[in-house]
Amino acid sequence: MENEFFLPFHTESVEDREKVYASIKKFVSDQVGDIWSSRIFSISFTHEGKFNTCTVGEKTNVVGETVICILRNETLFFVCTPQRGVIRGMPILVGSHEVSNIENFKNSLDK
Repeated sequence: MENEFFLPFHTESVEDREKVYASIKKFVSDQVGDIWSSRIFSISFTHEGKFNTCTVGEKTNVVGETVICILRNETLFFVCTPQRGVIRGMPILVGSHEVSNIENFKNSLDK
C-alpha cells in the first residue's frame, strides 16, 4: 500500500508542507550536492551486520528520533531527523549498497 506524502509534525497546508520539505532538501543538498526528487517513505538496510528500517513518521533505532524525511542521491540515502539534517547537523548516511528495500510515497518519481 502506498502512502500519501507527509511530513511528521507538519500538519499545516500543503503549501507550507512543501516549503518545509524544500528547505530540508536545500539544507541537505548544500552539504552533500545534488539530491534526487524521489520521495521515500521507508528504507531497510544492513549496516555493520545489523538490520535496520527507517520509516517517515516513526522513531529510528539508529538515533532514537522520529524520521522526518528520507532523501537520496546516486550513492547515498539521507535519513533526516530533527537533530540530524532538519534543524542542524548531517543526516544519517546510508550507502545505497546497504539498502535492501525502498518504499516510495504514492506518486513519487524514482529519481
